[in-house]
Amino acid sequence: MAQLAKRKSGVSDFVTRMVGNTIKRLKKVGYSGESHVGFYLHDPLAVAVALDRSLVTLEALRVDVETKGELTSGMTVADRRVHRSATDKNLINVCIDVDSRRFMDLFMSALEKY
Repeated sequence: MAQLAKRKSGVSDFVTRMVGNTIKRLKKVGYSGESHVGFYLHDPLAVAVALDRSLVTLEALRVDVETKGELTSGMTVADRRVHRSATDKNLINVCIDVDSRRFMDLFMSALEKY
């Protein structure tokens, strides 16, 4: 973000303020991810994958919505067990890995243009 903040454009100022404020609020409520405080960039990643699918590793999985669980109602469940049928028609491509460094380089490069 420091690199983006140096750009001093309307977009860079907005993004650095927004990210900074979001991280402050996350810290205030005690949120922390596995190793850092932050948030995911689902929408920008989806756009980046539409432009360059090699950013992610996909796996065809059966995914269902849990409708009966007391703690999991409404959650999606991906069946990664090896016994699932190869002829299953209900498979969807699920992202199981992201080249996050390459994605962030692409994302920051796009933001820095403005």
